Parts: sequence; C-alpha cells; structure tokens
Amino acid sequence: MKEKNVIIIITVFTILLVLTACNNKVSSIPEILNVIIEGSNVSLELKQVEKSEFLLSVDTLPESLSDGIRFSGSMVTVKVTEPGTHTLYLYVVKRGKLIGTPKTLVVETYENRLLPPEFNYSLLYGKLRVQLSSRQLGIESYVVELNGVTYESKYGTFEFTPVKGDKLELGFYVQRTNGEKSDKKRVLLDLSEDTPPTVRIKLPSPYTGDRIPMVVFDDWDDSEDIKVESNADGLPLLFDGKYLIPLFTLPAGDHILNIKVTDNGKNVSTTKFEIHVVKKFSTRVPTLYIEEGGAFRKASWQSDVKELELEHFSQGLWRVLTRLKGEQRFMKIKKEWISDGGDLYRITALATDARYLPSIPVFAKKESVRRLTSENILSLYGDDVLFSAGNTYRFLGNVAVWEGKLLRVEPSVTCTFSRGGKLLVKGTMEVDGRKGRISFTSHTAFSEIKVERGGIFIARGVDFKNVSIDARDAAIIVLDDCNIQGNVKISASSVQIYNSTLRGEISFDSIQEFYLLSSQLQTDSLNFSNIKKSTVVNSTLEASEVTVQDSIVQFFDAMFKTQTMWIRSLSSVNLSFGNLSVSNIHVSNASKLYLEGVEVSDNEVPAVVESFSRIIVVNSECCALETSVDDTSEIVIYNSGDRSVQRIR
Repeated sequence: MKEKNVIIIITVFTILLVLTACNNKVSSIPEILNVIIEGSNVSLELKQVEKSEFLLSVDTLPESLSDGIRFSGSMVTVKVTEPGTHTLYLYVVKRGKLIGTPKTLVVETYENRLLPPEFNYSLLYGKLRVQLSSRQLGIESYVVELNGVTYESKYGTFEFTPVKGDKLELGFYVQRTNGEKSDKKRVLLDLSEDTPPTVRIKLPSPYTGDRIPMVVFDDWDDSEDIKVESNADGLPLLFDGKYLIPLFTLPAGDHILNIKVTDNGKNVSTTKFEIHVVKKFSTRVPTLYIEEGGAFRKASWQSDVKELELEHFSQGLWRVLTRLKGEQRFMKIKKEWISDGGDLYRITALATDARYLPSIPVFAKKESVRRLTSENILSLYGDDVLFSAGNTYRFLGNVAVWEGKLLRVEPSVTCTFSRGGKLLVKGTMEVDGRKGRISFTSHTAFSEIKVERGGIFIARGVDFKNVSIDARDAAIIVLDDCNIQGNVKISASSVQIYNSTLRGEISFDSIQEFYLLSSQLQTDSLNFSNIKKSTVVNSTLEASEVTVQDSIVQFFDAMFKTQTMWIRSLSSVNLSFGNLSVSNIHVSNASKLYLEGVEVSDNEVPAVVESFSRIIVVNSECCALETSVDDTSEIVIYNSGDRSVQRIR
C-alpha cells in the first residue's frame, strides 16, 4: 500500500513537471505586434520581453545560433535578397540555446520600396475624375482621402462630384498585396476656373460628305447643354449630340469646317478644320483568288491599292474578317473561317483619294464533285455536280440544285432548256465563263433560272438568251460580264452586277446591298424597292419610267434616261456627276433627290415636290420652270462658286 502511494506521488510530480515545461515553451514565443515591409526590408515589432534575446532566420530552420540574426529588444529588420514569398522563423534564445517552438511568418517582398503613384485628374461634364497609376509590382489597391473619407479602387479610377469654385485637398497612396504602403502624397486642386468647351471630330476615310462624328468636351456643363453652331463654306450643319449633320450632302472637293461652341457660362471657342470630300469611284475592282490545299485554304489577290479588307459572308451579311496592308499579297485562311458547306469571300480596296466597289465574291468548298457525262439532265441526284468544259447539256423539265449542294459550270459550256423548263437553285450555282463564254438558251419559249430562299447564284462571262432570272429571298446574286435577254427580278441579301447588259423587265426589291458597275439596263419600267443601300457607278439606265420606293440609291458618273422619275416613301436618290435626261420628276412622302454636278439634258424639267420632301441642286441647273412645291417641301439650289443658297417653296 505504501509503495502504491509513492508511485502515485511520483506520477503526479512528473505530470506537473511536463505541464510546467509546456507552459515555459508557450510563454517563450514572442508576440509580433506589427510587420512593416518596405521593398526587400522586413521589420518586426515585438512585444517587449525583459532580458530576452531572439534569433530570426529566413526560409531555413536554424540549427545553431549562427543561422540567423541574433538580437534583443522589441525591433528587428532583415533584408531579403531575393524578391518573392518567404518564411521567417523567430526563436527565443536562453542560455545560448534555442528555446521552444519558433514563431513562423510568411511575407511577400519586392526588389524596390513602394513609391507613391502617379496622379492625374480631369474635370469633365461636372465630374472630377482622378486616375492613380503605378508600374510597380504587387499593387493591390489605390487609395484617395478626401474630406475625411477614404476611397479605395483596384484600378486607380475615382470619380467625385465637386462644386464649382471648390478648392480640394486630396491625399493619395498605393498599397501592395503584402500590406506595404507607399508614402502619402497630397495635392490641392483649384476648381474655380470655368474654361471654354472644346470639340473633337473623326472624319471617315474617305469622307463622302455625310455626317461627321463629333464629341464636345466641357469642364462643368453636359454636352447637351452646349450650344453648337457649324457650317462648311456657308452650308449649315446641325449637331444631334453625336454627329454634325449637314443640311445636305457636302459637295466634292475641299471645304473649311467652322465650329463654334458656347457653354452655360458664356465661354466660347471656335475651331476650323480642313476637310476633303471624296465622291470619285474607281472602276478598277480588285480580284480575289481562293486556293484549296486539302488541309488548308489560301487567299491571294490583285489590287492597285495596298490596303484592303477581306470579307466573309455569314448569316445573310458580309462581315470583315481582317484588314490587309502593305505588300502582302496572300494569306492562309483560318480554320474558324472555313465551313463544311462552303464559304463566300471577297475583298474591298481602301483608299483616301477614291472609293472602290467590292470584288466579285469567290465560293470555296472542299468538294468531290460528280462529273456528268450525259447530255440530257433530268436530275442532279442531290450531289455536288460539275458540267465539264466544252460540253452541251440540256435541262429536261425542272431540275434542282438542292440546299447545301453545288453546281459548278466550267468554260465553253452550252446549256439549253426544254419548253417551259426551269432550273431551281436552292444551294449554290457557280458559272465561270471567263476562259470561254457560257450560254444558257431557250429556243422555244422563255425559260427560267429561279434562285430560291438562301440560294447563291454567281455567273461570270455568261449569255442568257430567252432565259429569265427570278431570285426571291436569295443570299447572293452576282452577274459579271453577262448579257441577259429576259426578265430580271431580284430579291436578295447581296447583289453585284458588273460589266453586264440587261434587257427585259427589271425589278430590284428587298435588297440589303446592291452594286451596279459599268453596266447597261434597258427596260420599259425600272423599279427599286426596299433597298437598304445601293451604289450605281459608271452605268447607263434607260427606262420609260423609273420608280424608287423605300430605298436609298446613289448614282455616280451614270447616264440616266427616262420619261418619268418617281421617288416615294422615305426614299433618297443621289445623282453625282454624269448625265440626266428626264421629262418629269415627282418627289413625295418625305423623300429626297440630290443632284450634284449633273448635266441635265433639259434645264427646264417640271418637278412636283410634296409631303415633306426636297430636291437639292448643287452646281447643276434643273427644275427651272413648271415647278410645284407644297408648303411642307422645298427645292434648295447651291452654287459652290459664290456659296449662295437659294430656297424655293
């Protein structure tokens, strides 16, 4: 029993010794009150421990007292030679030995001490914008102190709403992710001054005389409160908040644009810009080539202009893929610009001294075509089909190019139709007669090529005799160097007719973009309807009657011969240069006719202008007699020589 009590006493004493030792170890760990990092220097502030000595090591657990900095007191600073993340180990030293478990601390250091950020500010539309910036590493946030309030920003951008006349004192600094802060700097801003407004314009290249993008800047007033007065050689321009809009399209040539802006404080500034209006179109169109290489597709081109845009047709619209500059003459087409069903590409030349129409589109597809050997065609069997060069083919009945399929016709091919036969194009039909003309002929009665919704029809070097083309909701219609004796009715997303002659009933309806170059159109009735954008260059149009409705049509260096011209329903017709022979002009329903430098065969052309419509005559003579203008409409006559503007109402 006595021995058992002795064992219990010894056990209790041992436990007390262990607890006392553990307590000594815990109490030996110093408390870190503050960590200060300045670049590569790390300073620790410790809670004061009397007669204490410490050892601080970096990234390595010390094995002896020589493996670190030995110090006493409450402050220590260590310089870390390599920037980055480091681990500090802090020991208590007693009787020449390391005591207890070390205190560990992970810190991030940098090569240089953090400097105050750069300070910039602007006062715009009554808003004070402060921008702090620093190129140093590890920036976590920027800080601004104003009127006793602290603001933080990750990117250094701040916005305040001051009062005119304020004098503001701002403090600012920057801090790193490791907690390091730069010195605080202060700046005094005097906001008592009210400066005149300024403007900035960005002219499109080439500038064609239409609206001009403009931004108005003022320190205190909003842009909509700024009074803007502008003219170009006496022609007024109105500002809608985003654009300077001329009273009418500015004439070709050089002009001085005068802009006067006045803010609410009656501060005024005037600015002059030299602008050049380009309306000349080149008749030289760049040429695009597409080469299939199995695993790749390559584009090459010929152009007089070094800067071009490569476009791709997608979802009913032409979209710019990339801009081509310098001496570059070919490029590899990226995979994302290639589809299994085939692709359409074209290029447009860009220049400052002239305007260019886009090239003829090129259709590219990785196909394994089926060559037809039979002369009589009953069906294309839903395949990609090739009509071989020099052969003759006869369509018996209605034959279809199915959606997603291709019919390619090589040079010197002759295609004939049986009586009343039709060729339905729901997919893509490419007819290339540049190396030997191709003919489509109907000997008995008019036959028809019908391009249906989403269909693509490209014909180059083709003669159509007694064959009509009827396209309804097609994707692409292209006629280059074609002669058509038959009716042409086209509705499509994109239409390009170059170097061609069309004789028959002609109608263009519901077209997103329409280009007519160096072509001749002869018909009894010519209709433009629901055309979003149309450009006619160096072409001749002859018709007994021309009707433009819900359309925008521009003619450049064109010859226009008609008895009666109807311009209706929010339409805009611009004729620049060229010749106009017309007996009667009717402009109505908020429409506009613009004539610039046009030679009019009869200067005394009767005109009716009504229902909020206008005729604008620039450097031309027209509408001298028998003019009827209602109270809502006008005729404007402008002469560049004496800058005179005459209004007839």
